[in-house]
Amino acid sequence: MLAILSQSMSLLLIIILGYIVKRLGLIMLEDGKLLGKIIMYITLPATAIQSLNGTKIENEFIFMLVIAIILNIFLSAGTALASKNFTPQKRTYFTLSQANYNIGNFVIPFLYSIVPATIPYVAAFDIGNAIMVFGFIPALVDGINNQNTQEKSHLRKLGQSLTHSPAFMTYCVMLVLLIANIELPTTLIQPFQIIANANSFLSMFMIGIFLEIRLPREDLNLVIQALSLRYGTAIIIAIAAWFLLPLSLTVKIALISLILSPIATMATLKMVAVGIDPKATGFISSASIVISLLLITAFLTLIA
Repeated sequence: MLAILSQSMSLLLIIILGYIVKRLGLIMLEDGKLLGKIIMYITLPATAIQSLNGTKIENEFIFMLVIAIILNIFLSAGTALASKNFTPQKRTYFTLSQANYNIGNFVIPFLYSIVPATIPYVAAFDIGNAIMVFGFIPALVDGINNQNTQEKSHLRKLGQSLTHSPAFMTYCVMLVLLIANIELPTTLIQPFQIIANANSFLSMFMIGIFLEIRLPREDLNLVIQALSLRYGTAIIIAIAAWFLLPLSLTVKIALISLILSPIATMATLKMVAVGIDPKATGFISSASIVISLLLITAFLTLIA
């Protein structure tokens, strides 16, 4: 238990460090974007390669991929229907703040440093999550905002987004190797291990750089409502999953951590794209990261 708390506090301190150096002017937002590229193109794919190598594809692996799609459809479509009397922007804000999960920049670096055995199952979930975040959810939001984009256009955008995602393409390559029962030799994996070890620090430091704690007063109630709905629902689903699903402990830890994870970066970018105040999107993203860090830490501590 103390080890989990110590590790979580270390990650939190890295986030705080990133925020402090930004406020001191030592690092600019542009530097954070550079870190994001390093993570996206180098350290995150290396983590995926190192963690997935030699993994056996079992029913639980496939289950994680499928449950990611189900949760995203249920939460996004359910929220869109429940908020049909809201204005298009408010409806979009709620829809994008409920479904989707920040996996590559949060869950993977967080769990990799505490429970590395969960990463293959997190990666399987991320495949399903990516399909929904880049495809179904943007199409749903465009419908809410009366943007009559053709289905073929959405499919084309989905294909372009997925093929341009280094993490997703790495998952696909590793999935092919796993299906073919091909395991990369240790000598080839060792360099990826070294690179992967940097992913947790860089990801948490980048989160600190982009952390936004200023919010216009008029948007506060909206953010509180959206976050209360997201995490209230997440806690209920997490409790049900823990007690009702016949999964191994490792898979349960991965699934609960994912359910409690923050809002995906792509969701906040979509909020801005449809005209929602960037300060409101930046704040809800930052707040969800802090809340998720506390909730996942509390969960891991309870089961330790």
